[in-house]
Amino acid sequence: PHLGTHLGGGSVDGNCLRCPYHSWTFDTEGIVKDIPYCPADKLGGALNQHNSARSYPVREIGGLIFVWYHAEGRDPWYELTMLDEIKDDSHGFRHVSSGDVEDFRMHNMEPSQNTTDNYHFLTTHQWFGQTPDASRKRGWLYVHYETGVRSAILKQKEDDGSPIPPEQIIIDEEIKSVALFGRYAVPVQFVAHTTANARFQGPQVVKYTADNIWFGRMVIVQVFTPAEPFLQRSRIFAYATRGWPKLFAWMLMHGIRLTVEQDREVWEHKVNCRPPKLCAGDPPFNAYNAWLRQFYSEKSIQWGDSRLLGS
Repeated sequence: PHLGTHLGGGSVDGNCLRCPYHSWTFDTEGIVKDIPYCPADKLGGALNQHNSARSYPVREIGGLIFVWYHAEGRDPWYELTMLDEIKDDSHGFRHVSSGDVEDFRMHNMEPSQNTTDNYHFLTTHQWFGQTPDASRKRGWLYVHYETGVRSAILKQKEDDGSPIPPEQIIIDEEIKSVALFGRYAVPVQFVAHTTANARFQGPQVVKYTADNIWFGRMVIVQVFTPAEPFLQRSRIFAYATRGWPKLFAWMLMHGIRLTVEQDREVWEHKVNCRPPKLCAGDPPFNAYNAWLRQFYSEKSIQWGDSRLLGS
């Protein structure tokens, strides 16, 4: 509205947002409610829809602010129910750490596509926390994972047998073996006490869950926010039940961040293959693509549109 100033630098005034430039005030619906310097006899005419701002559905969960955007302006058709446990006090979660992640220059579907790609855990993530290198023969810690993907499209269920919500996709992760320097096996008892999975609800919000028989549950939330075409801002947040020592919780969050960082080289150097060139034995990429299409509409920017070139 007005001269186009970014309202993100404004201030909250009661239930309104005050613009930092000329102090115009807008309510939660985006309606302009006050213009402090406008003459009283002109103010009524200025407080109209033409001078109002666009509003968006907003949710506050666990101290995080989520904004719903739809290319056609439609209302949210799902809620971030996978985060219910961190906002429900009865589960005993507390915020233990958070941090920025370096921007990713990629399409925002890349992280969620990883949930389908079980084989890349044997290559990209075989050396914990180290930059992937196809020629690497030795590293600090070799990890062998066994993974599986679940979604409604694949006709699979939640652990309790209930349906998986159509907007969610899950990857189950099990560490089968660990070897120090790739040579000295770590007894399986050291890793068997923790089970983990990652769950996307939409392509931009992922929840990593770790259940430990001694400490309880830890939830790590990572968000990917489009700043412009092929530029995603990311932050990571950790929540844990009271049994988790803060140092261990921070170490696990940092480990997740390092694991995601291992994917950067691939994510930032991919091309769009249409149609994809698949073979027998590939993970269910077509099912993933069908899952992803539900988050786009006819007015979404299409491949080849000049707007994808950014600024």
